[in-house]
Amino acid sequence: MDPSRRKEWQTRIARVDSDDELADGLMVIDPAVAWQSLPSTAEAGHEESFAFGTFVFQMRRRLGLSAKKLAAIADVEIADLVRSESDPKHMPEVRTVYQLARFFEVSNAKLLQVAGLAGPMDPALRSECARFVKECSGPTRRAFGKSPALTKFVTALTDEM
Repeated sequence: MDPSRRKEWQTRIARVDSDDELADGLMVIDPAVAWQSLPSTAEAGHEESFAFGTFVFQMRRRLGLSAKKLAAIADVEIADLVRSESDPKHMPEVRTVYQLARFFEVSNAKLLQVAGLAGPMDPALRSECARFVKECSGPTRRAFGKSPALTKFVTALTDEM
């Protein structure tokens, strides 16, 4: 759709529904901006870029699911899921993040931030990501979803901070 027509349509709808919020969804992407140039925590190399993959890995293990089984149940691509768990620089598909957020019953908006697909990241969430990654690194990563750090992180992804 022509951007000027979309703006006209949005303005007209805003007048009609003046009490409602008007949005294109959680994440609006300007088609003139290349996808690769969007800000992301993974590209910036921050410690919290590890949080998304670690979270998915820990949750999957907590539920006793293989990557293949989680991908099937959550309706995501297995390759995207595996790369998300193993490569902190991997940018998962937006759909993958939405599906996983729904499956794990956490906030879409917060999980998008953790995945590096929406920014800037909330400072409190950034702090939680850093704490989570620190507590789950090394030998404790093998706790397979039994980590108290995971429970705290799930709370951070579901509660308002």
